[in-house]
Amino acid sequence: MAAGSVAYAADPDFTLAVIPDTQYLAYQCPTAFTNMMTWVVNNRAADQGGVFTTDVKAVIGVGDCSHNNSAGEFTNGQTAYSRLDRAGIPWVNPPGNHDYGNGADRAQIGSGYRDPSGYFGSARRQALGAYGILPGGGGASEWGDAYDNANYYIRLNVGSRSLLIFSIEHIPRQVVLEWAKGVADAHPDHEAIVTTHSFLTDTNEFGTFSEEPGNHVYTNDNRGQGLVTNQGASDARFNSGYAVWNSYLKYWSNLSLVVCGHWIYQAWHTSKEGASNSWFLQQRAIRSSGPRGHAVQAIFANWQEVDAGTYSALPGGGGNRGPGVYCSAFPANAAGARIAHVMLLHFRPSSGKLDGYALSTNTGLWEPTQANRAVAPTSSPQLLFSLDQTGAPPKLMRQFPIERRKK
Repeated sequence: MAAGSVAYAADPDFTLAVIPDTQYLAYQCPTAFTNMMTWVVNNRAADQGGVFTTDVKAVIGVGDCSHNNSAGEFTNGQTAYSRLDRAGIPWVNPPGNHDYGNGADRAQIGSGYRDPSGYFGSARRQALGAYGILPGGGGASEWGDAYDNANYYIRLNVGSRSLLIFSIEHIPRQVVLEWAKGVADAHPDHEAIVTTHSFLTDTNEFGTFSEEPGNHVYTNDNRGQGLVTNQGASDARFNSGYAVWNSYLKYWSNLSLVVCGHWIYQAWHTSKEGASNSWFLQQRAIRSSGPRGHAVQAIFANWQEVDAGTYSALPGGGGNRGPGVYCSAFPANAAGARIAHVMLLHFRPSSGKLDGYALSTNTGLWEPTQANRAVAPTSSPQLLFSLDQTGAPPKLMRQFPIERRKK
């Protein structure tokens, strides 16, 4: 049986656009927030400096749409994301910790996610999303189903490739993760992609609770504003990134990609496990315990610290400025503020590769790799990583009945 990469070799290249935490854009820079989505729409099928052509098939948020869980911030988010709806680009965006009220009560989820009226909740996504009907309806994407207002999935077809894209709540419940696995198991020839707010950290480790392996101060998922708990280890109610992988996702047979945000760049963060030091993006291949034993790609992407005006780690950033100051002081061009980032995950089925790029949509400049952090951003895309990405198991051959031999 041919490998998955061979099965998809004739399929077209395509891109999934990942939107890092937008909390400070919703809070202080709504114009930059909307302009970011306008960039995605305008570059839906654009040549990027001769390096690659985007062909954006879907947009994947990683949560923290808002900063203070306020109606006004969710309205700013709706104004931005509605650009995608009008352009017919499907998207998902799970709630982050900032999209809840303070405490451990999930019922305090913000108005932007409350069904039936919340624009980011599953009911409105199903009603307003750019979803066609598969198969046979001519559309490339389809609404899947929802567990509740915060947890749902869509289906996406690109050539012969079929994707399930899951939007999963912050530090998710066991019942939600089991629901998602049931959906994935029911679609064995689909690639499963999960977006959830906290999974991989800024130092390339799993988020943990205080008593879990690998924990050190800044990987504690109990910390922060909004939805937080005081527990030391994962349980049926809340699961850290460590538990989400080791107790659940590692057993999926068709999981190919997990994307997340949440964690912030801090220069003093270093890893105890030999991984990279803190940065705005991290990538890690994790070996599945499923029947294929394949590599699942985990990608962390979050530039919220630069959205907040903290530029000290970025060459050419112009120093530190408080949130909101740069919104009016710096124009939307190459001389402007280095904010409103988008990560582009570019799939190349003919080579079995997944390439990563990132840019500030406010400046139009592309970010360098962590190793080249002293290099200023450029007008041409800079390759951040190129990963092996074989996709789902090959589709099973149709089984034909065997005629009984006459005696």
